[in-house]
Amino acid sequence: MKKISCLAFMLLASVVFSEEPIKFKLITDSTGAPAPVVPVQAPAAPAQEPIKFNPVSQPAAPQKPDTVQKLGVASNRPLDLVALSAKDTASFETYSRRVKLVNDSIEATHRLVGALEAKTARDMPKLEPKGEFETTAEYEARVAKWNKELAEKRERDTKSYWLRLQELEKAKKKIEENQVSLLSSVTIKSHPAAASVWINREEIGATPIDDPYDLIPGSHKVIIRKEGYNPWDTTLLAVPGAKFKINANLEETDLHNCIYDFAKISKKDTTVEGYEYRIDLLEACKVQVAEDMKQILEDFANSYPALEPQRPDETPDVFNKRRDMWTREGMRQVNELQRKHKNYLDKLDCTAKVLKDYIIATQSTIISEPLLAPKIELGPYDADKQQFEFIAQDTASEKSPFYFKGRIGVPRDTAKLINKAAPGFLTNLQYINFPFKIDSANVNLAMSKLTLSRNGQDLKLDGSFFEIERYKPLPGYDAWKLHADSLLSGKLKAQGLALGCKLLPPPPPPPEDTTKIWPTVAKIATFSAAAIFGGLAVYKHLDAQEKNDDYNDRYNDPGYQEQSRKNRDGSLAGADKLNYDLETNKLKSLDKSIKDDESSRNIFAGVAGGLLAAGIVLTIAF
Repeated sequence: MKKISCLAFMLLASVVFSEEPIKFKLITDSTGAPAPVVPVQAPAAPAQEPIKFNPVSQPAAPQKPDTVQKLGVASNRPLDLVALSAKDTASFETYSRRVKLVNDSIEATHRLVGALEAKTARDMPKLEPKGEFETTAEYEARVAKWNKELAEKRERDTKSYWLRLQELEKAKKKIEENQVSLLSSVTIKSHPAAASVWINREEIGATPIDDPYDLIPGSHKVIIRKEGYNPWDTTLLAVPGAKFKINANLEETDLHNCIYDFAKISKKDTTVEGYEYRIDLLEACKVQVAEDMKQILEDFANSYPALEPQRPDETPDVFNKRRDMWTREGMRQVNELQRKHKNYLDKLDCTAKVLKDYIIATQSTIISEPLLAPKIELGPYDADKQQFEFIAQDTASEKSPFYFKGRIGVPRDTAKLINKAAPGFLTNLQYINFPFKIDSANVNLAMSKLTLSRNGQDLKLDGSFFEIERYKPLPGYDAWKLHADSLLSGKLKAQGLALGCKLLPPPPPPPEDTTKIWPTVAKIATFSAAAIFGGLAVYKHLDAQEKNDDYNDRYNDPGYQEQSRKNRDGSLAGADKLNYDLETNKLKSLDKSIKDDESSRNIFAGVAGGLLAAGIVLTIAF
């Protein structure tokens, strides 16, 4: 007996001191039947056959601090619905956890109500079957009375729980309203339409998405995909109440890929030399795609399915109709290839224009440089105009030589105090970022402005900069001076271009052919286009030939050959050296121009040949 008492005490102690949440259980009477249940705060003693549900006990609170930890969950108290439904956080996840807490409590309470209703039915005296001497009306009255008593008893036993369920449902609705107030939304359109939309790796449908799609607070990756077009993507930072609208213009997949990332190559993120290098890449790409296009058209002609000859059971009209459709589809595909090729060339040209605009913007940038020891000469003072004749210079500088001459305004009282030998001026020089290049050195000669101050007061200057004589005879100076003057005067200025070239749109679906006029029109158009491109090819050929003759005359000139020999021997110097360098640069320019003309000639000739072949095919077919 003592051992049993000891074991019972240890079992009770383990329950009392256990760290595990204590689950709510029904209390039984002396017969082992469940006693009438009323809401209680303290945990009940374990029953012989406990019903395992718990309307108030919940999983452990989240690690992140949250008001949910103060709602009575950890202490096994009923949920504090006022605190739960309070709009006191901007965390969507916090409201989600609160909704889960309330849902768990609702489910547990429903299970409790079901158990109580079942117990009430078991506790009711059993309804005796109809007696032998009992009329049907009497039996039905007895059944109705028994059912009424059961319903009333169930209502009494579960009333407090139904009231609690109403409170829980009301709190859940309030929490969900708080959560919805944190949502933002997005509508999405694309051109062309019927593109698949992905948000955070989940496909949500196809464009257009006119019904607002809800977003929880945070970052969302949006990707729009369509076959034949480059993927379009953006990132949305959703905040409560925001309404996003996306209207994406999808860009067709390029026919060529020698430049595969136009956005990257057109970034404004490098120096003038970097932009010039990118322009050279674009020019080389233009030559490459011209050759690629020839191969593409040849491959298409070889791979296009051949037309099956007229079958024995096929009438001429049916065959002609089939041949028309075959030819029309082939020409449509050729035109589509040519359109994509033209678009790619336009993108190359557009990108080159953008990069050239970046170069002008970079070269036009004003750089300011304080002068430490310029040579300043003050001439006679004009008392009427209150001006000194003025010269400032630093012609010996290897970095920023300058020579400025003009007049400087100085009040008469101040002018009397100035020591002409040491006037005490603070000098600042401004020039544009377009240096004159000599071998590997850069010399800043494009002067923009000179400013002077004395004792913290700016002085008014009238005058101009003069050229530095020692640079004027050097090769390339005249061309540099012309470009620098255009930048300084504003005749040449950046237009603020950005990548966004207008390209030819895809053609609409071909209409149903209802006439037979198109073969004649197609033949005329094809031969006309072939003639135009052929004429351009001839023009470029003649131009290249003329330049080539000029190149040979200059290169084979005895004087130039003699200077070239002396230059190789190292005995060429002075004016002869300058003349030789100028002539060499002209020859290089001619050589590049000849190559450009020959490249254009080849492109035009290739297109003319393709059009001529297409015209011949049309003539034979029709």
